Amino acid sequence: MYRDGVAHNMLSEITDKEIAAMKRAFQKLGKTNGTYSPELVYVIAQMRTKARFMPENGGKCEPGTVIDSDVTEAARDNFYLVSAHALKGTPRAPHYQILLNEADLPIKVLERFTYDLCFFYARATKIVSRPAPVYWAHRAAFIAPYYDKNYKDADGCETSSVSSGGSSKRPRDICHVLENVRKRIYYA
Repeated sequence: MYRDGVAHNMLSEITDKEIAAMKRAFQKLGKTNGTYSPELVYVIAQMRTKARFMPENGGKCEPGTVIDSDVTEAARDNFYLVSAHALKGTPRAPHYQILLNEADLPIKVLERFTYDLCFFYARATKIVSRPAPVYWAHRAAFIAPYYDKNYKDADGCETSSVSSGGSSKRPRDICHVLENVRKRIYYA
């Protein structure tokens, strides 16, 4: 599980609430479908850091550079990863913090897996700065309001045209999503 948008002071809240809620959901699924107890690996990707890195001999960090000692926190497994070239200046390396690692994956495996996921964002033609699941989650959150049957544009206009019946007081259901599709992950 990769999670983005978490401030440093929210890490304990994530552990207490979100991870606990996921565990409860696993238990609930286990009661209905037999046993269901996946090993959860929960990684926070923090992009808004002030840390900048460059090699001692100058130049820029190459994609795939991992910083996992000396400047990281001692309280938990964590690392910085420069996954892409900076278009201008010094690259911003996201700070990854592993809040939970029930699979007992070695930190080197998590670092490599995180780097490999940066190659899989299909909307970009090059490697991106964060793992693809983080970008897909941002994209899904961005388009989610469009699936609401009461959706209106920011200017208050209805989303359907006058000729298609959009002049009624209540906007029509412009995008009915089938029940069997609603609970599936898809790529936007």
